[in-house]
Amino acid sequence: MKYFWILMLCSISVFAQDDNSEGWAVFSKDNFSFEYPEDWDVDISGQMGTSVIVLSPQEDDEDEFRENINVMIQDVSAYPDM
Repeated sequence: MKYFWILMLCSISVFAQDDNSEGWAVFSKDNFSFEYPEDWDVDISGQMGTSVIVLSPQEDDEDEFRENINVMIQDVSAYPDM
């Protein structure tokens, strides 16, 4: 019974979350879209075969890595096992 109430509490907290998109931006292109933090940088130059790269802001001068999202679209129809 204890596990039932834990499960119920977790379920309620998931459904009670506000669907607030404030602070988020939407990127849409061709047949995909996604949300990302609005203070991140968007690069649509196509470098390294990407459709889009979204980069986090640099936190300080010592921040050597910017978290990122990369989207690549590839035709894999020539590989039937994929």
